[in-house]
Amino acid sequence: MVSVINDNEEYDAIMAILLKLPLERNLSRYQVFRLRKKAEHFLVLNDILYLNIREGPHKKVFYKTRVDTMALEVKRLYGTNHWGHNRMYELCKDYFFTISRTIVRDIVAICNTCKTSQPLKQKNPFKHVTATYRFEHIMMDLIGLKSYKTTNIGFCCILNVIDVYLKLVKAYPLKSKAVLEVSNALESLFLTFGLPTVLQCDNGKEFSNSVINDLCARFNVKLIHARVRHPQPQGQIERLNQTLTRAIAKQKDAKDENVKEACWTKYIDLVVYNYNIAVH
Repeated sequence: MVSVINDNEEYDAIMAILLKLPLERNLSRYQVFRLRKKAEHFLVLNDILYLNIREGPHKKVFYKTRVDTMALEVKRLYGTNHWGHNRMYELCKDYFFTISRTIVRDIVAICNTCKTSQPLKQKNPFKHVTATYRFEHIMMDLIGLKSYKTTNIGFCCILNVIDVYLKLVKAYPLKSKAVLEVSNALESLFLTFGLPTVLQCDNGKEFSNSVINDLCARFNVKLIHARVRHPQPQGQIERLNQTLTRAIAKQKDAKDENVKEACWTKYIDLVVYNYNIAVH
């Protein structure tokens, strides 16, 4: 593989070798040897250095210090195509040796023709889920822990609930993701801590069903579901899932070093307590 031309001096030296001109006297014999070997891969046409391609067109060579000249060449080529920067970069690689992707991207970005006919898509700014008082907005999600079912009296998942305003967490161990189990835990939450204004969850079948809908309607709680394949609005509860899972694992490592499977039901209340008293 031919290495890139690093600087102006190397470019001029290779040009001199190919044009049979004298080289600078301060070069060592080894440097001259390396330059001559490298020059074997290039040729000069109309005073311009090209990479010699035996099969196909030769590629024009630019060195790093000639960025402005390279940009002009790319701009001329781009003016006949008006492609996106990825396709344009692939096209430029057929014409130029060691072209910079940054140069191609900059040329595409300043093209007025593309700005008017193909304006860049503007993403709407992401809106964070916020609340102004206790239980105005809560989120819920499930953590699956099936691999620890045998050491936890059949409990294999956790229903996590977080208050967006207070960051207060409640976790309910469940023996399955059955709709009735989730509904009973949710009703217990309502009767113990009060009714939220908004309850947010994902579109899992354990949440998106008539039982949960009827429960929320009975208590006059607004139920909203996050969009499919858009986890960003669920960021707080997803982060909580990671935190609790890691905290349970740490409790297991600290207390049951000889137990292969975590008895997380022993530690879940302590983990939630430590989370709730921490500064958020």
